[in-house]
Amino acid sequence: VRATYKEDLETVAIRELVEASQDLVPIVIDLLEKIDGDPGEVGSIVRGGEGTVRLMEDWYRRQPRPAPFNPRFTMKLHAATLEGVGYLIMEGFRTDHSTMTAYVLEEDGRYLLDWQASMGYSELLPAEVPKLAGGEVRLMRVHASPANLYSAVFPEEDYQCYSISHLDPAAWVWAYAERGSLADEGLRVAILSSSRGGANRRATVKVQKGPDGARPNQVEVVEFLHVDWFSPGDEPDAGQ
Repeated sequence: VRATYKEDLETVAIRELVEASQDLVPIVIDLLEKIDGDPGEVGSIVRGGEGTVRLMEDWYRRQPRPAPFNPRFTMKLHAATLEGVGYLIMEGFRTDHSTMTAYVLEEDGRYLLDWQASMGYSELLPAEVPKLAGGEVRLMRVHASPANLYSAVFPEEDYQCYSISHLDPAAWVWAYAERGSLADEGLRVAILSSSRGGANRRATVKVQKGPDGARPNQVEVVEFLHVDWFSPGDEPDAGQ
């Protein structure tokens, strides 16, 4: 296990996590092993409790359940902070050798697995974008990269183009943010933070279907919530 940190070490929230990181490794491993155990106990170990359990049931109808965590492979533990909230990121591997990223935070004296952040829970996945109805706004946890596809619907002088994907980089769609908007600035920060050792271009955004004339695989980013997949406040969709 290698423990590191991100952002400002002088922040109390992250400093305490860094100092306790080695002691927290067994706790994180225990949470990751329990998430694949007795379904009746899952609500007590995940952030959001039973609301998250309901989201898990919906999610695994849309997505195959991943292979279990394998604690025998190399792991990296990072401490990070977002808007003053400290959290842990465990990077490792599953039993099928696929990569895994897990988020853990402390709430009311207990360490909980942030399942939504860990799985990248989204109201809309790239493969589901063509089914998005006009006027619907949906939350997406994405990997963002700059792109360069413009048209009369999304002209370059008005929009910045991005490609966004989920866990599978081969499944992606075009996303457009108005130039100079908070959404555009936020996505630029997410990409920049990755080049500085950040969260692999991860961002949490809200999108809607493109205007008339847009392709089925084009969406407009209407709100940038934050860098990374961890939500510092109440999770935006738990229990809804």
